[in-house]
Amino acid sequence: LLALSLNAADGNATKTHKVKAEPFKVEIAFNGTFAAVKAHPVRLRPKAWADLTLAADAVGHGARVAKGDALVQLKTDKLEQKIADGRLTLEAAKLDMAVAQAEYAFATNSAALDRATAVRTLARLQEDFDRYEKKIKLYNEKSAKFSLTSSEHSLAYAREELKQLQKMYEADDITEETEEIILKRAKHAVARSQHFLERTVMSTDATLKLTLPREHEDKTDALTRAQLATVKATGTHEEKLRKLAIGLTQQSNALKRAGEAHAKLESDLDRL
Repeated sequence: LLALSLNAADGNATKTHKVKAEPFKVEIAFNGTFAAVKAHPVRLRPKAWADLTLAADAVGHGARVAKGDALVQLKTDKLEQKIADGRLTLEAAKLDMAVAQAEYAFATNSAALDRATAVRTLARLQEDFDRYEKKIKLYNEKSAKFSLTSSEHSLAYAREELKQLQKMYEADDITEETEEIILKRAKHAVARSQHFLERTVMSTDATLKLTLPREHEDKTDALTRAQLATVKATGTHEEKLRKLAIGLTQQSNALKRAGEAHAKLESDLDRL
């Protein structure tokens, strides 16, 4: 016998425990699962779908099953809805692709036409501008000056005619009514010529100092703008076509990826 002295938790009293020989056991708790000696794993590996929620309890452990029996039923309503939505999205993407291809063909032809039009427009403007500077500008200046000279001559002729009539009729002692009428007409002609001359002077001055210089500036600006537009159209032509081709390729790749993703979902639905 072996005596042990133990201190009680609630005091200093000493208790005696008598030890004797007899069988004893040690118990240890574990968490575990029993497995069959022969097992056949059934694996489900979806390609895209990740929601594997059970629709009903799986077949019980140890139950007898035959080929074709359902072991596990999973919910597929969300997957079916996603496939239905994806089918519509994919169909819309195919239509968009067809439209994009048509627009690419149009844009390609349009870009080439814009380039040719810009080159042709510049050539015509350059030709017109050269002709304007060599002939039309000088002719317009000459015409304005000639109009002024012509008005001056008309006034001079009218004054001279009036002067000669006055001399001729002053030689008579009595001026007849016809002579008065002729003199009145001559005076009106002089006044009219004087008015036309004043108007021509202002018009010629405005033409030479304002109209013709501004016309020349406008034509110069138009030619410069056409040159810039032509440089832009010809210099960026290849880049525009390449950008359109890249955009079309990107859309084609996106459509291909969308089709592949949709096919994976349909495959997952068959697996589930």
